[in-house]
Amino acid sequence: MKQLFQMIDIYGNKFNFKLNGNDNFKTFSGGILTVITIVFVIIFAFFFGQDFYYGKNPIIYTTTKVPEKYDDPIPITPKNFVFAWRIEDYDKRFLDFKGYIYALSSWAIFTKDADGSLSMKEKIFFNDVKCNPENAQVEEFTKSHILNDWYCYDFSKGNFTFGGFWDGDYVVILQTALFLCKDGKTYSKDSPDCVNLENYKEFETKNRALQISILYPQFYFEADDLQQPLKMTYKNYYYYFNLKTSKIDRFFFSIIKLRDDRGWIFEDVKESSILSYNRNQGDQNINEIVEGGSSAFYELNLYMEKSSQIINRSYMKIQDLSAKVGGMIKFVMTVLSFLNYYYNNHHFKTYLFKNLFTFNQEDLDAFIIKKPNQSRY
Repeated sequence: MKQLFQMIDIYGNKFNFKLNGNDNFKTFSGGILTVITIVFVIIFAFFFGQDFYYGKNPIIYTTTKVPEKYDDPIPITPKNFVFAWRIEDYDKRFLDFKGYIYALSSWAIFTKDADGSLSMKEKIFFNDVKCNPENAQVEEFTKSHILNDWYCYDFSKGNFTFGGFWDGDYVVILQTALFLCKDGKTYSKDSPDCVNLENYKEFETKNRALQISILYPQFYFEADDLQQPLKMTYKNYYYYFNLKTSKIDRFFFSIIKLRDDRGWIFEDVKESSILSYNRNQGDQNINEIVEGGSSAFYELNLYMEKSSQIINRSYMKIQDLSAKVGGMIKFVMTVLSFLNYYYNNHHFKTYLFKNLFTFNQEDLDAFIIKKPNQSRY
């Protein structure tokens, strides 16, 4: 056993010639310290390796990309973007507003002409389209809400895109506007296409208040979710109507990109993205509905932000683990080498003079305490 520990000793004193085929003088105590070092290697590898083996405590940093020009429009489908609204009473219950409010929902694209101005090239209306399994396929929305109680933009028929703004080369707008007259006509109390103000106020009083309720997607990030850290939830915005004012809400959305490096040795980046609400820029003006005036009292416009947010996530690689364990082991070896130095040095001198010179015990003891006698080969 003693010889075994001497063989594995890594704390032996070095010298400039070989002793029994070794450059180090190895001892039993050094072998024990070597075993202790191996135990520390295993312990450090276990504790520091948790992040490596199980993908914990990733390094995360976020950057914002602001291009000089607007990126190309992104495709929107029922699978990647669901936006819903409805009219509610004071208690936030769904109301059938037919006969009291007219709604116009649309998708429109404007592109730059030769003179530098933007003009509309195409417009598609989504009037009175309830949410259904065809136009609402985002699980975070469908699992939490009754589809038939909400109105959705219908992207299930056609190739729809989203992006740009008025200061760029193009802009794609999603819009919902509410009127007291059909197709947004000017108000006339005697027109069959308009709702009489008294009838509207009676409907409002009956329900104690009228409001528009909007469900919009917003992302959140779960850093410890290995498979799908980029998640989505639906939040609620609402506004109580007042026919003495007109309200315009502008919802801005942005692309959230994830660059996920899950390589063990080399970089292995996988990218994913979602469309998420970013901010609301609203205006409210005094604009009472009067005979011959506008019948609009609420307008909602959806736009895309120029900037995008990039989330970078990376995990510990095997070289990082080796560096951490190696640093701690270097510290342990330094401490153990210091503790073993005097014991090893004493045995080294004793062994050396016992095997190179002829000493009696009295002379040997005197030499070890630095009072050497004359000796012979």
